[in-house]
Amino acid sequence: SAGQVLSFNNSNKAFFTPELFEPLQGYIIHANKSASIMVNGRKLPDRQPQLYGGMNLIGIPALSDRHIALWYSNVSVFLFDGAWQSYDSFRKSEHNDFAVLRPGAAYWVKKK
Repeated sequence: SAGQVLSFNNSNKAFFTPELFEPLQGYIIHANKSASIMVNGRKLPDRQPQLYGGMNLIGIPALSDRHIALWYSNVSVFLFDGAWQSYDSFRKSEHNDFAVLRPGAAYWVKKK
């Protein structure tokens, strides 16, 4: 098997296998070996993804980093990049592992 692609429906809180890659949506790609993935599409307006109460899986539609505090307040953000990292809007900045959202990454965002 080549691996698996999953996404998460932020409104009904359920995982699903996507047929298409959609803007503003985050994806989990489990690959059994290293690979390059080419995704073609169109440039989107630079805007933050809508959050629903509870957990949300998002990506950002930007070509450069976006500061979390400029987009969202009252959130916890989680990133897995070999190890779990977190950001919480109520923590002092020195206690957060990161403060920006990077293009190409998927984030779990808990709206409080």
